[in-house]
Amino acid sequence: MIIGSTIRPELLVNDYSGFTNAAAIEGKSKAQLGETIRSNIEKIVGMVAGVPMGGGGSGGGSGAGAGAKGASGGPGLVGSVVNAFQGIKQISGQTDAFGKSMDAMSKAFPDQAGMFEEAKMQVMDPNASLIDRVARMKEFKETFNMINQQKMQNAQIQNYAARNAAAGGVAGNVPAVTDNRGGQ
Repeated sequence: MIIGSTIRPELLVNDYSGFTNAAAIEGKSKAQLGETIRSNIEKIVGMVAGVPMGGGGSGGGSGAGAGAKGASGGPGLVGSVVNAFQGIKQISGQTDAFGKSMDAMSKAFPDQAGMFEEAKMQVMDPNASLIDRVARMKEFKETFNMINQQKMQNAQIQNYAARNAAAGGVAGNVPAVTDNRGGQ
C-alpha cells in the first residue's frame, strides 16, 4: 500500500455551509431591524405631522399606535422623541430671538454696540452646536447682569457721596468709585 492512496479526495473539500447559514441569519436580523427602524420613523413623522397612527380600536391593527405610551402611562419612545424635537425647536427659536434682541440693543445703546454684536456673533455661530450656542447665551446673560449690578452699585456710591457732601459731611469717608477693584 502506498502512503496517501487511501485518502478520499471528497473529504478535502471545505464545507462552508455554516458560514452561509450564519450570513443568512444575520441578513434576516438586519432586515428586521431596518423594518423596525422604518416603522418607528413613520410613527414619529406621523406624530409630528399630527396624523393619527393606525392600529386603533378596530381590532386587527399593526400596533403602530402602541408605542405612543409606555406601560406606566407616560410617554413612550415616540412621545419622547416628539418632545425632544419640540424642545430643540424651542431652544433654536430662543437663540434666534436672542440675535434679534442684540440688534435692538445695539441700536438702543450705541456706545455698547460692539459688545452686543460680539454676543450675537457668538450665539448665532452656524458652526457651533445648539448646546454651545445656549451656553454662550447664558454666559452673556450672566456677564451682562454682573455689569449692570456693578453700574448700579457705582451709582449708589456716587449718590451717597453727593448726599454726604451736600449735608456737610466729610467726603473722605466715601470710597472713590473706580473701575479698578484691586487697589487705589
